[in-house]
Amino acid sequence: MASRKKPTRKTRESADAGAAWAAAARVATVSATVVLVLGLFAGLALGRSSLQALAAETRAGEVKVAFDWPPLPAQAAAALPPGAINTWLDPQTRDVLERLTLAELTDDPFDGGSLAKAHAALANTGWFSSGLTLAREAGGVVRVRGNWRPPYAVVRSRGTDRLVTYAGEALDKLYEPGQSGLVVVLNPSREAPARPGEAWPGGDVQPALVLAEFLRQNLAPAAFAQVEGIDAADYLRGGRRQFVIVVRGGGRVTWGGPVDVPLPGEEPSGVKVKHLATLHQRTGRIDAGRPNIDVRYKTVLIESPVVPADPTTAPPPAGPGAPVTR
Repeated sequence: MASRKKPTRKTRESADAGAAWAAAARVATVSATVVLVLGLFAGLALGRSSLQALAAETRAGEVKVAFDWPPLPAQAAAALPPGAINTWLDPQTRDVLERLTLAELTDDPFDGGSLAKAHAALANTGWFSSGLTLAREAGGVVRVRGNWRPPYAVVRSRGTDRLVTYAGEALDKLYEPGQSGLVVVLNPSREAPARPGEAWPGGDVQPALVLAEFLRQNLAPAAFAQVEGIDAADYLRGGRRQFVIVVRGGGRVTWGGPVDVPLPGEEPSGVKVKHLATLHQRTGRIDAGRPNIDVRYKTVLIESPVVPADPTTAPPPAGPGAPVTR
C-alpha cells in the first residue's frame, strides 16, 4: 500500500509560486478585458463624435435642394442672357419639383427615410426616365440628379391638355386647352394612363405624334407653325385608321393613314407633305384658307367654301303691300 509523502519545503514554495502566477494571470485577464471594453466604448464615442461633427456641418442652415436641371441645346444655351438658368424646364415646373422635394425632406443627415420619400415623390411625377438619385451634401444641400424626359406635345383628355413625351409618356403637367403652345393630339381613344411616366394607352396617340414630327421635319417652320393638332377620332374608334390635321384658324386637312403605312389607294407620305408645302407657298396657308381639304391622293381635293349672300344685293323681303320678286 502506497504511503502519502509529506510535502517538503521546496515543494510548498513551488506550489505557492504557481498559485501566485495564476492569480496574477486572472487579474491581468480581467484588467485586459476592462481595458478592451473601455477602449471599444471610447472608440464608439469617438466615432459618434465625428459623425456628430459631420451632422453639425450638414445641418448648418435649413435643408435646401439643388437640381441638376436638363440643359438647353448648345446653340440655345449660347443665346441665354447673363444669369439665366440653362434649362428647357419652365420656372413653374422647377418650383413645383423643388417644393415637392422639400416637403419630404428633414435636415437630419441620418434620415434615410425622408430621402426615400422624396425620391418616390419625384419618381411619381414622370419627369425622370432613369438614374434618379438624391444625395446629401455639405451645408444642408440635397442634390437631385437623373435622366429627364423631354416634353414634346400635349394630349387633350377630359377638358385639359396633358403634357407628353415624343413616345407618348404622360408627364405631371396640365394646361388649359390651347395654352401650351405645343401640338395637341385630339380625341384619343383612351384616357390618360394611371401614373405619369407611363405610355398613353390605346395605340393611337403614338402614331399621331410620329405624324406631328414628320410634318415638323418636312415643312418650313412657318408652315409647321400652322399645325395646331392631330385629330385621332377616326384612327381607332371610327375604324378608318386615318388622321386629320387641325390647322390654326379652323381648317382641317384629311391626311389619311400613318406616316409609314399609307392606306390602300393613298399617295405616300412624301407626296402628301409636298401638297401641304405647295399650298403654303401659293396661298400662305397649308389648308389654302378652306375649311376642308384632302391630301391623300395625287390631286388635292379642296372643298369650295359657301359664299354668304351679300345683303346689299338681296331682294327686299316680302311684306304687306310690297311686290313679290319672282
